[in-house]
Amino acid sequence: MSENIIREDRYIGKWVYPKNNSLNAYVGRNGNKHNFEIIETDIENKIKLKKEDVILDVCCGNALITSKMAKSCQFIYGVDYSDILINQAKEMAEKNGLKNISYTCADAISVKNIFRENFFDKIICYCALQHFDHKESGALIKNLLYVTKIGGHILIGDIPNKNKKINYKLANLKSLIKNGKALSFIGQKFHRILYGNKNSGKFGYWYNPKDLVEICTKFGVKATILKQKHNLPHSHYRFDLLIEK
Repeated sequence: MSENIIREDRYIGKWVYPKNNSLNAYVGRNGNKHNFEIIETDIENKIKLKKEDVILDVCCGNALITSKMAKSCQFIYGVDYSDILINQAKEMAEKNGLKNISYTCADAISVKNIFRENFFDKIICYCALQHFDHKESGALIKNLLYVTKIGGHILIGDIPNKNKKINYKLANLKSLIKNGKALSFIGQKFHRILYGNKNSGKFGYWYNPKDLVEICTKFGVKATILKQKHNLPHSHYRFDLLIEK
């Protein structure tokens, strides 16, 4: 796949520039620290996944998590904004003979227009909320609640914690120093200050956990902030939000 096609995609190119053709690289998961078996197990435990559950994985990417969860539920639907990633997800499902998966290429906020009310037992939205601004996140949560059954759960996971931004910056700086790239990092920061470049880069938006709880309270549902276990790759600066309808 050419670099031009990658950069023109609605997701790839805005946040992630794949270094190779691996499935991990296409969703910005380079290196060995992203063990999707561990992430999947953590998600399943938090939503109390059951074999009879019908699941929605919104912002599913190329289904590195979705395809694993398919083995533990009745049926799972995946929705993502990227044509490239959805096509990779479909190829993976066909290759692995997974018959209980269906994928749709669509904006995550439009799920209300795709699925009927009270359709899903559980919904996950993992490592994606940072791609929505604070107004959009409210609309997303509202529409996810619409398609969730009474008594169902929504897990919005791996959310960048605004209160722990310094933890991320320190860990990033330590990594750069370890790899001999500290001067390059300082040069980039100086360039932004000098030329007024306020681009936040690939990261997106940071969230205060209390703000998300307040949004859920306005919708009349219970929301619980969950700490991530230390064996998860971003636990030092991210958190999970469990919503119960």
